[in-house]
Amino acid sequence: MNRTLLAKLNWSLANEDRKPLVIGLLKKYCRRDSFWAVNQKSLDFFLWKNLIENGSLLCKGSCTLVNRGDKVVVKHQPWILWLNYSEFMDLMSRHLNLFPHLNSVANLSLGNWWNEGLVISIFGGNLGRRILEIPKLPTSTSNKIIWKPKKNAVFSVKSAYVEDKKSCFGVKVDLGSEFGTRRGSLHQVIENWISNSGTSRSKALVYIGCVLTVILQQRNTLRIYGKTDPFFTIVHKLKSYFGELWDPLEEQVRISPLLQNVGTPYRFVTMTDASWSDGVAGLGVVLIDTVTSKWFLSSSKSKSGSILEAETVAILTALQRASQCY
Repeated sequence: MNRTLLAKLNWSLANEDRKPLVIGLLKKYCRRDSFWAVNQKSLDFFLWKNLIENGSLLCKGSCTLVNRGDKVVVKHQPWILWLNYSEFMDLMSRHLNLFPHLNSVANLSLGNWWNEGLVISIFGGNLGRRILEIPKLPTSTSNKIIWKPKKNAVFSVKSAYVEDKKSCFGVKVDLGSEFGTRRGSLHQVIENWISNSGTSRSKALVYIGCVLTVILQQRNTLRIYGKTDPFFTIVHKLKSYFGELWDPLEEQVRISPLLQNVGTPYRFVTMTDASWSDGVAGLGVVLIDTVTSKWFLSSSKSKSGSILEAETVAILTALQRASQCY
């Protein structure tokens, strides 16, 4: 069955919408347990079985803002806004196994306030104090379920589909917010990618280098020929470049025979590049110290009369940087 349409029905069930189908399902299957904690039974109607099996999609994107919290299932219903669903479930399994009597968020509260001593004793000092800072809704209002992937916090089938297919689309990175502020930089974005890649730093850097190479090639192809290569051709190039540079058996970078003796007669190896447009040059310099295995990166902009002048200035910058290392 269509997972995103099932997620829409699950959203209605979680919010206890006054719809005939929702009212009927809740009365039949959730008389004793909350919708968030009910278990599937072998004799259940096939639609209900599919709804329960599909509940993970609702959990991945939703979070509950609590008042007293008496109807919020503490172990299964996400209520900590900054955690994704897998992190939330891992946290609950690690910290609440010794407290089987805790069924709802109300058990962590004193009226409309958090029970500070209990929260800190369960979750520890740092995390406990952060949980204590979670604001509660006024007692005059009911618990509110929000949909985190949308800015307006309202569920939609389209956003549920995107949330469900994230593993296929890859992780979305908001480069605009990164580069639109002084705090952001390409270096920070790459460091974030590396730290979240789940692989070695060397391997991640090689792969990112291959990705950037392919992007630059396609940019030049588009500017010169007015079109890019087909998608599968681009992917094939990326895999080929990575296969040439990374040895999967040794788990290290392949050393080209042309570069094996570079470190013997020379201590410093420099690489330069320059771009030029409308009298402005972008300069990039990489300097590698073959003795200490350290490398330095420098990038800048300057006025330039031509691309030849820009390339010359980049080389001069590299030589100046190397002279400073002696």
